[in-house]
Amino acid sequence: MKHSAGRHSVKKPWESSYTGSDYKIFTTENDIYTSALSLWADMSPQRNLSLNDQWLAYENVVGEMRMMAAFGCQGQVDTVLENPTFTPSRTAVSIVVAQAGPLSEQRATQTLLLVEVMSDFLDKIGVQYETLGFTTVDWNGGKSRQKWLNSGRPKNPGRLNDVTHIVYRDASSATSGALHETRSLLRGELFKESIDGEALFWAAERLKALNTDTNLVLMISDRAPTDAGTLQENGPDFLLSHLKSVIEDLQATPGFSVVGIGIEHDVSTLYETNLKVGRLDQLPTDLLRFLSNLFA
Repeated sequence: MKHSAGRHSVKKPWESSYTGSDYKIFTTENDIYTSALSLWADMSPQRNLSLNDQWLAYENVVGEMRMMAAFGCQGQVDTVLENPTFTPSRTAVSIVVAQAGPLSEQRATQTLLLVEVMSDFLDKIGVQYETLGFTTVDWNGGKSRQKWLNSGRPKNPGRLNDVTHIVYRDASSATSGALHETRSLLRGELFKESIDGEALFWAAERLKALNTDTNLVLMISDRAPTDAGTLQENGPDFLLSHLKSVIEDLQATPGFSVVGIGIEHDVSTLYETNLKVGRLDQLPTDLLRFLSNLFA
């Protein structure tokens, strides 16, 4: 991971001059920025009970993997803390989850376990970190697409869906580990479509506000960015090209690094530093070794 200091202003993702990209957004007026706590409070009693059942099933599956992670974590943490160039107080990390659906039970389990193991590791090495999620409000466009239809369907409209960005854990949180509300990552109904480039930009802007020297974004995804309505009207590479532009820009920004973690999905063509996770019983060992190498 790069440890260079300094920073520059990151352009907004809808600016046409953004690293040569022609990315644009038809409207942002229906976008949602919320917290996992708010999502939890809005659940019906029936959905709450259902999620509790999902959580119990999850715990039954990951018990052995949690023990493996706990057993292997301290050795990797010690390796990081022995690195004389590593400065925890000047380092910030953003865990960003692409909540793209439909979500299988296996991938929900992998996603939440990833976040749990990462959170424990980052707590132990003493860095500021936060956990974010992103998806869309609806499938194939929501109010944004309707506004575009009402406007006469102008050509090349840009992003045609409403985005939902979720803060599961804020960097200012004093609570260790994955928070209770992070269980919402098991909620399949939240997983719709993914606008990865904007989410990556959002995560980087939040890190920038922390004013640390070393900033790392860990992007977790299981597919390429997609939104059917947007791609139909702007071309099949519209979202992917924008994601590549954002990655390129951030990698060139002093003090910033971007890492891709693919869930049964190869992200090596996008992220120079990357990990593909597959079998659940190998996840703790592979992930802890990977995280240690990022900081050691």
